[in-house]
Amino acid sequence: MLKKFKRIASDFLRTTKLVYDFAQHNSDWSKPPGNTIKDILKEKNLSVKDFANIIGFSEYNTEKLLLSETEITPLIAYRLTNSIGGSIRFLG
Repeated sequence: MLKKFKRIASDFLRTTKLVYDFAQHNSDWSKPPGNTIKDILKEKNLSVKDFANIIGFSEYNTEKLLLSETEITPLIAYRLTNSIGGSIRFLG
């Protein structure tokens, strides 16, 4: 299981880097991950406090994530996938 998680996390990080690099040259194509997460929270009617509890973060660290001031590590990607859905393989 750990081997599979490491492979998925590695794929996710590689994809995230590609998306980030592309967005640097096509700024109207993409938006920061925090904005995407905020949109999902709004759709699911989740408060920052509730979301923080779900992913096991403090409200302060959750706010930093929503401001795109936190790197999306494999662990954070895993928590996001399990809490708000989506694929760990693609950041969109």
